[in-house]
Amino acid sequence: MATLHHATADPKAGTRTLHDKLGLTTRLLAYTLRRRGMVALALATMLVAGATETGPIFLAKAFVEQILFTSKSLETGSLPTGGRAVLVTVEEGPRLFEEVHSKGVFVEASPLRAQAAKESGLNSDDVTRGLGEAISRTLGFRADGRLASLLAIAILILVVSLVAAAASYANSYIAVLLASITVNDLRLDMFEGLMRAPLARFTKEKSGDLVSRFATDAEQTRLAVSVVISELFLQPILVVAGVAAGFWISPRLALGAFIVVPLLAIPLAILGKKMKKRTRSGLIARADASEVFGQTIDGIVTVKTQGIESHRMDALRVASDQIQRAEVRIARTRSEGKALADISYGISLAVVLGFGGWLVMGGQWATTPGEFIGVLVAVATVFRPMKRIGDAWQSWSQALAGAERLFEIVDSPSDPALKGDQTPVAPLRDKLVFHNVGFSYPTAQNEQVLKGLDLEIPAGKTVAIVGASGAGKSTIIQLLMRLYDPTHGEVTYDGKVLTSIARPALLTQVAVVSQQPFLFNDTVESNIRVGRPDATDADIKHAAKLARVDEFISRLPQGYATVVGNRGASISGGQAQRITIARAILRNASVLLLDEATSNLDPESESLVQEALANAQAGRTTIVVAHRLTTIERADKIAVVDSGRVVEEGTHAELLSRNGAYARMHRRGDDSGLGLA
Repeated sequence: MATLHHATADPKAGTRTLHDKLGLTTRLLAYTLRRRGMVALALATMLVAGATETGPIFLAKAFVEQILFTSKSLETGSLPTGGRAVLVTVEEGPRLFEEVHSKGVFVEASPLRAQAAKESGLNSDDVTRGLGEAISRTLGFRADGRLASLLAIAILILVVSLVAAAASYANSYIAVLLASITVNDLRLDMFEGLMRAPLARFTKEKSGDLVSRFATDAEQTRLAVSVVISELFLQPILVVAGVAAGFWISPRLALGAFIVVPLLAIPLAILGKKMKKRTRSGLIARADASEVFGQTIDGIVTVKTQGIESHRMDALRVASDQIQRAEVRIARTRSEGKALADISYGISLAVVLGFGGWLVMGGQWATTPGEFIGVLVAVATVFRPMKRIGDAWQSWSQALAGAERLFEIVDSPSDPALKGDQTPVAPLRDKLVFHNVGFSYPTAQNEQVLKGLDLEIPAGKTVAIVGASGAGKSTIIQLLMRLYDPTHGEVTYDGKVLTSIARPALLTQVAVVSQQPFLFNDTVESNIRVGRPDATDADIKHAAKLARVDEFISRLPQGYATVVGNRGASISGGQAQRITIARAILRNASVLLLDEATSNLDPESESLVQEALANAQAGRTTIVVAHRLTTIERADKIAVVDSGRVVEEGTHAELLSRNGAYARMHRRGDDSGLGLA
């Protein structure tokens, strides 16, 4: 069975507290606050949605009290003296029932008071009836109390529905828009964090994991922002509005109905923690699968020539199985949350129907059918957003796992080489000097690659660095570009210590051609222009001519506009190398670094590349790491490196005459080179 090297997980994964989650959410919302106007509009739509949420509750109560349980012979309202009253007209005459508020009951008034109330009419306490009467008068017809209330309730339901729909639509749209903007900004910050990171990070981090964070984790984060804005902010407002309306109608009945609501917090918190832990495991599994897939595609030639297709298939199957198991666990956790919300809703509904129905039937607490129905609608109104809060809480916990992994990169330490003097350095006039330089790679700090190395590179000269594999040749090149800094000792540029110069300022005078030419999946022109983005077309063509690139570019289908493919797949290795040389020439730097620039080329390609390199070296200080004899023997000085130190220096002839390390290596070589790869 194939094995996988899993993405490095945070040791704190699954142990984040609510405070940690709120901290992550606050950081995400700080991105949204860059668009304060949109945030204010989102909050406004939330408040409007909360206000309209209570409308159906009161309208249901009004429908029951003013229409369902009334007739033309029954009128409800209040007397001028205050208090609720009910006026019933029967054949024997009017009968008036007045509320005794202290006892919570209605008692019948005298016939004289009933007749007076009949003649003067009751004061209408019902907003709906008053509104309906005003509407009917405007429309030119007369409506009795019930018809007026029905007309008003129907119109109010339509208005409330339209306003609620508009507020909900606006809030959802703004939430999605803000979430997209936020994640776009965060993606850019993540990429900037990677660009700031020291090179050592990329030797430890898998490319598949980084790609997964940029794509999958960022999408999870977009969900987090959207959920917070459209659900975790809005739905609690709706819950509070519904609960408040229920308590306004009947405090005691609402208390029995909603007492289960705060009890939901504990299991929801447990499920949220479980969801976040399981989501993080899923994201790591996706990163592993991306790594396997990406490496297989990048190395497809090796995979096919080595016959390891089945091995790579096994590796991807392992990663895919891990994704599938994580998704099943996430789905199970989400289902648990939905079941919990359904149970809570059932309990509250049973309380209202059972307890409230008993109060109405028994006339207890002066509970009216309208109050009973109003609280019943309030329960239904509250538990719809409560269920969405439960889903949103889990989505929030799930999405924060992605945000956490993004912020790990955003917060990663910056490359020390970005610090220092930002002023571009002048062309090299005197020399580059390595003085007692020691160095160990961060991933192997106990193994010294350079051990007190001393070396001088005069301006305008070509210095070749030779030595056995692992002697530290390429490390010298990396130190000259400040990809790493010495563990001890110093490297100076015209007397100025490199660690005091910011790498971007240093690289204005340093160009490099490496062993493995890297081309972006872009046009030939764009790949050359990397050397100097502000170069003119004439500059690019001049550099291409010096690098012996123009002769084959003219044969390409679209010339300079031809796309070279992934890593330059559509052109030969020698052609790709000459494009990188053109890039270095275009940079017009005073220091040229050649790191095994011809080691992987056939003789014909090498000949063309050597001509291009000769043009590139003209008038420049050149440091050459090579093992080809033809490259080395033309150098002004050769430095032999062994075990991290320079053991010999001189010209080709001088070193041969000394019969030392260089001469021994030369004798072990042949016509094609020194065998020092």
